[in-house]
Amino acid sequence: MNRENLSAMDELMNALVQTNIWMTMQQNDPFVLAANERLDEALEAVKDAISSEQMNELRDALGDCTCAFEFVAILYGMQAVLTIKSVQPDDLSRFIYERTNGGTK
Repeated sequence: MNRENLSAMDELMNALVQTNIWMTMQQNDPFVLAANERLDEALEAVKDAISSEQMNELRDALGDCTCAFEFVAILYGMQAVLTIKSVQPDDLSRFIYERTNGGTK
C-alpha cells in the first residue's frame, strides 16, 4: 500500500475514535465503566505515594495504552469483516462438517 493510502487510513482511524457514537459507546459500556472505576480506585490508592508529576505521567501512559488498544481493536474488526466477507457460506458449512463429522469417518 502506498504512503498516500496509509496516510488516509491514519486519518480515518483518528476520525473513527472521535465520533459521537464512539464516545457514547465508551461512556455507557458496562465493561469500560467497570474498568475505569477500578483504575480510578487504584490511582486513588497510590496518589499520596507518588508525586503529582508521576501521577500525570502515569495517566498519560494509561491514555497512550488505551489509544493503542483502541486502534488495534478497530484494525482487528476490519480484518474480521474482510475475513467474513471472503468466506462463502457453502465453503464454511463444508469446512465445519469435515472438521466435526466428516473427519471421524
